Amino acid sequence: MADERLLIQIFINLLSNAVKFTPDRGRIEISARLDETGGIVVSFADSGIGMRDEDIQRALEPYRQVESDQADQQEGTGLGLALCQRFMQLFDGTLKIASQQDIGTTVTLIFPAERTVR
Repeated sequence: MADERLLIQIFINLLSNAVKFTPDRGRIEISARLDETGGIVVSFADSGIGMRDEDIQRALEPYRQVESDQADQQEGTGLGLALCQRFMQLFDGTLKIASQQDIGTTVTLIFPAERTVR
């Protein structure tokens, strides 16, 4: 159970980032599953430019973007990930980012079991 508009906005932001930062012939994968508590886990994984550990927190701050030669070539406001994180908080959920520079990024959304309709 979630606000449909916000959920769609999260998915659009994460998919847009994956497309924007993944080079031609790269890989983007979206997956969903139930976790052991009955919550929904949705992951967006790409083989894009990735981020260093120290850049992940910066990417989650409003109007901040990761600084790198490859990222500087992309346009954006620096709001996408910050909004996704805030929206997930409204859903009592969690947004986690795992990334390696030049390897790719996986953003995982974890929705609590209380939001799962069976």
